[in-house]
Amino acid sequence: MKKNKAKLIKKLSRLFLILGFISGLVLISFIYNNKMRAIERYAEVTFVSPHRAIIFWKTNSQSLGYVKSGETKHQRKNITYQTSSEASEIHAVLLEEIPAAGIYISMHNEDDSPLYFPEIMQIRYDPLNVELGP
Repeated sequence: MKKNKAKLIKKLSRLFLILGFISGLVLISFIYNNKMRAIERYAEVTFVSPHRAIIFWKTNSQSLGYVKSGETKHQRKNITYQTSSEASEIHAVLLEEIPAAGIYISMHNEDDSPLYFPEIMQIRYDPLNVELGP
């Protein structure tokens, strides 16, 4: 009876240890993603024409930036690198051939952690939101 109780306690302690480890990883990932998404608040999308847009964003470290884009939220297979080939803190990517329905994008850097899951946003040309010149 004591052997079964000892085995049960050992199994439960392993289970709690594994659950604690997984919970710790999830918590670290959550905190890291919140921190990185706070940086993405310095992002801007500017439409040059109805089918072309420039995306600007700023990061804390110098790296090469790129944008993943696609017509569905979870299948963004097109990768467009920043217009400058030098690593910097400010990134600019020119997206062309944007459909009228819009596309989904996510902003990335080459030094991003595998724990980082960037925010996915949809961009679409809105003719009512265009500023007219003088």
